[in-house]
Amino acid sequence: MLNESYSTADLESLTEKALTMWEYDFESMPKRIKRRSNVVGDKLPLRAIYRMAVNDWAKSEYNCFHFPFSNNGFSQVLGMSDGWDISVDDRKFIEKDMVLFASDHRTILISTESPVRWWETTWFNAASLFIGVLGLTFGIFK
Repeated sequence: MLNESYSTADLESLTEKALTMWEYDFESMPKRIKRRSNVVGDKLPLRAIYRMAVNDWAKSEYNCFHFPFSNNGFSQVLGMSDGWDISVDDRKFIEKDMVLFASDHRTILISTESPVRWWETTWFNAASLFIGVLGLTFGIFK
């Protein structure tokens, strides 16, 4: 999650794991960062995938392509560069430790917000209120 911190050793091992589980698809349009086929279903933090890309782009073989992530001045926020994407099916294997924006810089691909739980929904609060009022009414008039 967003408040979880990783030690340097943890990040290095997660980056190594990302190298074995994720790859680049330069042939598709837009170019994609995608999970390799037939790998374990483990989730990895987004920052490990980002570190994998940084390490790979430091090598000369990928320098002819644009870097997949765009730079910004915010911590815990990443954006995809123009022409890059991560598919919806692959995003479910990424931990929500950072916010990831699409290349249009408006659409949020990965959010750190947790989904609303059923007891926090409007219908549950309305049903609870109705049952409470109904119970008070029966209690007073009986």
